[in-house]
Amino acid sequence: MNQRLMRGVVGVMAVVLLGAGIAPGQTLPGATTGAAATTGAGATTGAGATTGAGATTGPAATTQTVERWQLTLPPGFERVQAGGYTLLCAPQDKAMVLEAMNTFTPATGPTTMPAELLARLEQNREAVLKAMGQDFAIKDISAVRERLGTELDGELKKLNDFHPPVFYLVTTEARLKQVLRGDGWKCPGLYYNPLADTLVPTTRIRMTTERPMDDAVLPVLLAADEDAGKRGERVRNAVRESQREIQEMVSGRAMFVTQVSFVEVVMKEVFASLKLPLDQDWLGIGLAGVTSADYAQSIIGSEKKELLLLLAAELRQNPLKIRSIDLLHPVEPGALRKQYVAAYADAFRRKSMRAVIKMLKGDGRSKLPALITSLREKPCVSGQELVARIRSVVGVDLAGDLGAQ
Repeated sequence: MNQRLMRGVVGVMAVVLLGAGIAPGQTLPGATTGAAATTGAGATTGAGATTGAGATTGPAATTQTVERWQLTLPPGFERVQAGGYTLLCAPQDKAMVLEAMNTFTPATGPTTMPAELLARLEQNREAVLKAMGQDFAIKDISAVRERLGTELDGELKKLNDFHPPVFYLVTTEARLKQVLRGDGWKCPGLYYNPLADTLVPTTRIRMTTERPMDDAVLPVLLAADEDAGKRGERVRNAVRESQREIQEMVSGRAMFVTQVSFVEVVMKEVFASLKLPLDQDWLGIGLAGVTSADYAQSIIGSEKKELLLLLAAELRQNPLKIRSIDLLHPVEPGALRKQYVAAYADAFRRKSMRAVIKMLKGDGRSKLPALITSLREKPCVSGQELVARIRSVVGVDLAGDLGAQ
């Protein structure tokens, strides 16, 4: 698959998880509103409190409705529909725009768009559910099937139906300055500095699926001395490039949703009922992350090895290093400075995944069901007892991998 796309998805996951402050005891963003949600840091109880080492106290945040910004046509421009795209231009440029779009060829999209992932999910659903049932000794897979359908299918369908409202403003720099300066037209992302007589146009779209998206206006600036043929080519290139970027954003979001959905399903359907104490939380967090790469690879089409390497590798922008984390003695967020809570959570997750990767090497994966069954039948009373249980059941000693170094 597209390696740049895959690295972008991993980068998004790192930023989202780091920014959301996913900590021991918390689920991933979207626990209350679906796998794709990025507006919360996990399931909440009571008045906004979360459980586990990532607990927060105090009233829940007030949800504010943000009014959607809608385009008003700039003075002297008209709207042109061509090939499914909406362009804004002066009347004298309409013929050029229509001719340009008449010969427009769309960019080839990634093979990881929501429609493709939905098709692969349908093809591989039973195999994935069977693997999850075997890994975690789940006899009745119906609850897992239902949750996966609700969270992953629903979010991918939502992305598949997503069509961002993009408008291409075809004009010259001088005319756009006049519209912003003298005509008083306002548009977020298009700024004119009258003191320096400079134009600062946006070239990227702020895409969101969490609320009705604002109209996005992308300028296509023409040179005053260009003929109609060169202007038409500039229009086609601008539309094609923006559509390519939109496709990559949607594709990246779809891959992210897929990975996170599998993490969510494992956390909710397996480890929620186990109710692991804080000093054992690392096992659930690590197993959810590592096994999700197995389940997602047949849907995303990524290499499991590369994905695990990137997800468990040291995050360079994180001030807290993995080696400084003690998984058996988690630090409560209240004991950390506010700016380090999210950093600690990310490092904790990465170290947890590293420990689980070691545990599952060789024939460790085949012994995972026995470990989960033993924890259901007789929970461990301490982190040290869990280490001993893993040594006994799986045959792997993690005593030197969990503490701070």
